[in-house]
Amino acid sequence: MQKYTVVAEVNFEVYDEDEFKAKRQGMIALLRFVGDKEAQDYNDEYADLPIPNIYPVTVRVVDEDGKVLVGDTLEIVEDDKEPENKAE
Repeated sequence: MQKYTVVAEVNFEVYDEDEFKAKRQGMIALLRFVGDKEAQDYNDEYADLPIPNIYPVTVRVVDEDGKVLVGDTLEIVEDDKEPENKAE
């Protein structure tokens, strides 16, 4: 049996007072979304969190070697040329 990894982009809006609190709120929303038991500890603090959306277009399936089997692949452009020194 082979192992495959499903990579999905999750999107949702977080509104809070500052960047730290927004990041914390976002992480708790993700934990709640995947059903992590630790998220229940924050029910009093964050009773109404956004529900993340997963768009099928942003889902990839990757094999054990990291090869993308399904979904978008990122095109890596490598520049083999050394930068030209314009100052003479």
